[in-house]
This record gives sequence, structure tokens and C-alpha cells, in this order.
Amino acid sequence: MEKQTIHSNYFYLLIKVNYQSITRDKLELIVREMITKCYGQTGIVASDAKIISYNHKDSTFILRCLKGSLSSIWAAVSLFYIYETHPCILEIIKVSPWLLPLSNPDRFSISKKSPFSNNNNNNEGFMME
Repeated sequence: MEKQTIHSNYFYLLIKVNYQSITRDKLELIVREMITKCYGQTGIVASDAKIISYNHKDSTFILRCLKGSLSSIWAAVSLFYIYETHPCILEIIKVSPWLLPLSNPDRFSISKKSPFSNNNNNNEGFMME
């Protein structure tokens, strides 16, 4: 019996955005400008980048790109720092060829609640693994 392996043609990036008053429409423009600044109009077409979801509550979004353009998109995200004369910081949180690891914020998380913390404040008591 032959084993079969499933491969994805896409990669998904969970990205946190730090920008004043962000909306999904503005986020689409930011992603477009981010890729255009690094690679021009052909970069947008070649990467097939698309916002899959946006969570306004924690200012994160999932960006889909072609497998072959992952390093280019990663570079564009890393180099992008300003939009409409205002600081705009994009931080890649997770990358995966599948959506499942990105769908649950606790799955494969880089931080966890410290068992030694008696603090009930959600902003404190986190430690790096």
C-alpha cells in the first residue's frame, strides 16, 4: 500500500497589526501597499496574497499567500513600518501551511499563564515557554 502525503499550495500567516483605527478595508490597502513597496504590482499578482480573516478585538489577521512567495511576503511584512505618514507595525505571530493551527489562539501558543501567578489580571502573569 502506497502512502499519500497531503501538501498545501498556500501558507497562512497570523499577523498582528499595530495601527491607529484599523478597519478591514484599510487593512486590505495596507497589505497591498506593503507588497507593492517591495515588489511592485507584479508582487501582488505573483504572491496571490489575500486576507482570510480579521479579528478587530485583538488586531490580528490571517494572510494567505502562495507557498513559493512566503519568504517574499515575510520580508515585505518585516520591512513595512509606515502607512499614510503614521507608524504601522506588523508582527508575524505564527506561520503554517494549514489553517487549523491558526484558528485556535491557544493551540501551539508561544505564551502561557504562569502557574505561580496569583494575579487575576489578564495582562500579567504570562511567561515565555
